[in-house]
Amino acid sequence: MMAWETQQVFAIQNRDILLFIFFSTLCSYSFHSLLNTIYPSTTERHEWNIRHKAFLVASLVITASVVFVYTWKLRGGLLFIGFAALFTFLYSAPIIPMKPFILLRRIAYGKTIFLAMVWTYVTGLMPILISRIPLKAGHFYFVGSRLFLVYAICILFDLKDRIEDRKKKIKALPTVLSEKSIRFIYFLSLFFSLVCTIMIPFSGIPLHEFIFMLVPVIICFLIYGHSLTRKDDLYYYVILDGLMMLSALLLFIYSISFTFVP
Repeated sequence: MMAWETQQVFAIQNRDILLFIFFSTLCSYSFHSLLNTIYPSTTERHEWNIRHKAFLVASLVITASVVFVYTWKLRGGLLFIGFAALFTFLYSAPIIPMKPFILLRRIAYGKTIFLAMVWTYVTGLMPILISRIPLKAGHFYFVGSRLFLVYAICILFDLKDRIEDRKKKIKALPTVLSEKSIRFIYFLSLFFSLVCTIMIPFSGIPLHEFIFMLVPVIICFLIYGHSLTRKDDLYYYVILDGLMMLSALLLFIYSISFTFVP
């Protein structure tokens, strides 16, 4: 839905991009989850991955095949797709227990930054680049707003995963910084997202899109303390993941309302 929002805001009509992103996301999730099964279970979700390893293998094979088909269809933007594939692999690479991938674990903050950058690039910037649209200020404000929001949400996930990351010796914010420093970076990231969002209506993007993108930023300003007390997968993989696509969902509801309201 985040990629769909990008296409709607910037009037991009390319279904192949959306299908490519959908199946490549499933492919990367299957790949990452499959790699995680080589480690002892630390969470309910991790335990599910270990029990259903065959399902993950089948999912990886099927989605990878579909991704190959849509990569061929979008071969005009192969360079931009290549960047996405590289960064996606680098996110999962540190959990591979082999050299030189183990060395990536020594790069502080890498997990958080990579995830935020990859998610923002794939859903925000890549659809624009593949469509060969001339970049303007509005594109950068839109991408900046999403990047810093996603980065802040990733920090909350890192707080949840710090025990698992320490066992794997993967450096992330909570494993190397104090809670005070993490809190500062979290709110600083949200501040940058807020600034970019405020600039959106001044760059030609419709006012309603500004409002929709502002809502999850405000919510994230309010939930930091509450998130520290929550460890359940439902909160993180439904509520927090949902905040990343909330503006897209609001835009979707706004769009279809014109279909049913005279």
